[in-house]
Amino acid sequence: MDPRRNGTRATQVVDVSARVVFAQTRFFSAGLGQLSAADGLAPLSLSNSKETAPLAPRTLLLLRPYTGKTHQLRVAAKSVGLPLAGDPVYKDRYDSSATLDRTYLHATALEIPASKDDTSICFPESISLWCPPPFAHFWQNEKEFNEVLQRLVDKHCESAELRALCRGPYHEEISP
Repeated sequence: MDPRRNGTRATQVVDVSARVVFAQTRFFSAGLGQLSAADGLAPLSLSNSKETAPLAPRTLLLLRPYTGKTHQLRVAAKSVGLPLAGDPVYKDRYDSSATLDRTYLHATALEIPASKDDTSICFPESISLWCPPPFAHFWQNEKEFNEVLQRLVDKHCESAELRALCRGPYHEEISP
């Protein structure tokens, strides 16, 4: 079975005015499979011991919300069978929240496009921010984690500016 999942998830949400609205999320994933300590990519246990590291599936998700509904990304990930690590609400039966100190959801990139209309907030130039996710330490091979992230961004991110920020000035180009 192919470990990658891509698609769009629309989740029905009922707001306080009893209107039915949809929270649309576009998602892309890169499965790292069932990883054991011998693979060099296994998530480390709390003791950081290779002998006690569990055999666990890990998938890196790139999520793009089109709407800003509460819990949108967490619900979308759970609904396609890829709940976020450490999520106390939308966890699955294999959840490892007890050993994690937080929910592993991170805003890696943010882009605010330039607006030249008569809105109250006007940005003459677009703003692009890149903040690498602080999860690479879960894998013994951080380079592999960073390569998987870069491939996801290069393939699915619509913004050339964010793709360039992902590579950064010190990253070497990764061939597809």
